[in-house]
This record gives sequence, C-alpha cells and structure tokens, in this order.
Amino acid sequence: MALIAILIAFVLTAGVASGASQPASRVVDRTVLCKTWGSGYPDPLRTLAVVGLSNQAQATNGPQGSPRFVVAQIALGVNGQDQVVVSRVACTGTSRPVKLSAQGLHSGATEFGNKWKCSVPASVVIRIRATFASPVTLNPAPDASYLLIAKGRISGGSLAVKTKDGTPIAFASVDKSGKASISVARPRCQRDRF
Repeated sequence: MALIAILIAFVLTAGVASGASQPASRVVDRTVLCKTWGSGYPDPLRTLAVVGLSNQAQATNGPQGSPRFVVAQIALGVNGQDQVVVSRVACTGTSRPVKLSAQGLHSGATEFGNKWKCSVPASVVIRIRATFASPVTLNPAPDASYLLIAKGRISGGSLAVKTKDGTPIAFASVDKSGKASISVARPRCQRDRF
C-alpha cells in the first residue's frame, strides 16, 4: 500500500515540469527541483543568474539553447505578450514546500542594475507563480521543446530559489506595470556587472 502511495505521489509531481496535460488556470504555480550545470573538474563551479529587472523576474543556469539550460522566468511584453517559462528537462516537479518570500534575504536593488550571480549546489528548488488575466496552460515551447511556456496577460508574479535543505538563495518579483524587485543571499550572491 505504501508503494502505491509513493508511485501516485511521484506521478503527480513528475507531471509538474514534464508538460503533462493539466487543466487551464489563471494561476501558474509550479515548484521544481532543478539540476544545475557547472564547469571545472573535479568540483564544478555552479552559478545561478538571478534577475529582477524591468518587466522580468528570472533564474537561469547552464548553456542557453541547450536542454541542460535551467530557466524559470516571468517576462512581460515579449513579442507583445507576457509569459512564464520553465525548464522541462533540467527540472522535475517536486512537492518540497517553498514560500514566495524575501525573508532571510537582502535587497538586491542597486543603482547598477538588479542582476546577480549566486553560487549554488548541484540541485536547487525553484517555485514560480504568476497570475494571468485568462486561463492558460504550460505547454512545450514550439521552438524549444525542452521548455514549457504559458502566454497571456500577467498581472504579477514571483519566483523563489532555495537549496534542497530550504536555505533561501533568491527571490524576485514583477508586477503588471513591469516594476520588478529582487532579494538575494549575501555573500553567496554577487552583483553581476555584465
């Protein structure tokens, strides 16, 4: 009986990032466990780029354009539409609890921009939540099947990044006007000057 409960829980969480058919909803709220890519040997250096800029909140890691690319993004005004994007290859659904909160973090707002690079372990937990004006679904992106995407008008959204043991790394949000905010763990996160 316990084995059946475990299998059911696995199937329910695996569908979160896999693109499994889910009903349309005005709220996209996903929590995913993402494997991070690193460079170097024998201990790869892994960093997560976290951004809270005008019209977007995002976390990225790995070679862009690659299925290993980890991305969780809320972006307003992309080709005339707002969107939520989540990696479906580097990330899998998880039931780990992640609060959408900046608690325990420091403001990342600077006069030089709100881009940060954070050192991360081999896996991170990311929760992304956005509210749309009309019901949407996350589906494989037509031009990048390793990504899930939902498009429509967004009234606001946020994302939180934590370690598997729950240590907060970053929190970013964006509202319908495009105003963004970011909070990060210091000294783990350093301002990205580029």
